[in-house]
Amino acid sequence: MHSPLLRRARISLAGCLLAALAIPGFAAQAPAAGGKKEAKPSLLPDTLAAKALTDWLVIVNGGDENKIVQFLGSRLSQEFLSRFPMDALKSFHLNILGEYGKLQPESVKASRPEKILVVASGAKGKKAEVTIGVDEAEPHKINVLRVVEAQPEPPPQPATATPAKPPGGGR
Repeated sequence: MHSPLLRRARISLAGCLLAALAIPGFAAQAPAAGGKKEAKPSLLPDTLAAKALTDWLVIVNGGDENKIVQFLGSRLSQEFLSRFPMDALKSFHLNILGEYGKLQPESVKASRPEKILVVASGAKGKKAEVTIGVDEAEPHKINVLRVVEAQPEPPPQPATATPAKPPGGGR
């Protein structure tokens, strides 16, 4: 069980937090004809929020406590940092890695220049919805960071047949 402070911090963070691992602009390279590598476009758009998400994922997936604290202190907005103690933020981030494993973006659910929501697959088989938002003004600090367990997609509904009406309205 989590302590009440950690549970409160997690719930609060879930109300204003998000994450994934990709290199901006390129996700993978595959050999093309002739043995040359062909770049494949990244899943993530070329936006400030996607860049912040990418940076965040690299740090979280790395699991280094000192780098996590340094990243949080330098990249989160002052307003965000004023709401959560650094120890709670650090614990939250380490718990993400413990619960999901390394995260990899799977799909983009919503994107604007200053905010992105992705579904990320964790190495431990669970999926997370990660949302990151950044300030519009320089230096574009992170002001929204939300990570919650992704809900499974509902199974597709079987198609239902509608009886055809005979010509003339069926009178």
